[in-house]
Amino acid sequence: MIILEGPNTALREALRHDIEKQLRPELGDLLTVHLSGTPDTGSTAAIVKLLNSPNHCELRDGLRLDFPDHHPIHHMAGYALNATGTLLVHAVNKAGEEPPASQLYDHLWHVGVWNGDFDTLVEYILHVWRERQKEIARTYRYGGTGHLEKGGVMVVGERVNPFRPWAEAHRIGTPIPLAFTSNHGCSFFLHGALRASGGRFYLTNAVKSLSKKLNRTMLAEELDLMKPGKIIAMGSEAAAALYEQRVDFVHTNHPQYWKRFRNKDVGELVELFRSASITTQNPV
Repeated sequence: MIILEGPNTALREALRHDIEKQLRPELGDLLTVHLSGTPDTGSTAAIVKLLNSPNHCELRDGLRLDFPDHHPIHHMAGYALNATGTLLVHAVNKAGEEPPASQLYDHLWHVGVWNGDFDTLVEYILHVWRERQKEIARTYRYGGTGHLEKGGVMVVGERVNPFRPWAEAHRIGTPIPLAFTSNHGCSFFLHGALRASGGRFYLTNAVKSLSKKLNRTMLAEELDLMKPGKIIAMGSEAAAALYEQRVDFVHTNHPQYWKRFRNKDVGELVELFRSASITTQNPV
């Protein structure tokens, strides 16, 4: 997505018009434009559907989620949108004006713009957005979400809900469900713990295909690409897959186990995430 936000509504409207004008010949029907924010996002199911929609680009004037800011869906949406190369363009009334604090926008790439050389603004926005597409093209096929920086913390789950991998993840254009981007199961619980830890993470799953051989190959590629400084396996299946890769990792229970049986001890899980994040930021 390219999301237009900010108090300068006239600039947002002009940007939307010119960005669409430049992208439409290139993308055709793959580009959709929404003029009034995000309709029909009053339910978590609608937001999950929005986040997992494949093979198209969206230009949106606003992205309002009708939930309290502390709801884990903001964190989850931020992780999913960041991993798909979404760019937030904040149109301000004067230079140096910052966007309001938001746990959703905290995870997105930002571009602050104000009235100036209009053609240069549009060129700059599209340049940043295209560079983001190049970057995420390397990782999107693995279904990972979150922050893609090397040397970070990789959290490895088992498989995408509803407990089935997608059949042909190796084929270009196959819709790929994003890791821990769901309105049922344990996604909200996990994102709540991640947010409470204050760290930045990359989330993925060990089981990506119906083929065990392809799973091993893709996980090996993902580890080599990300070069994580710390790896956390959540569940026995994730631990077994990482053991085959002969990498060091910390093993903890699956998020669903924490949610069902150790909910009162969630502070231990939060501390695990926090300590892993501090370790990668301040290596010995």
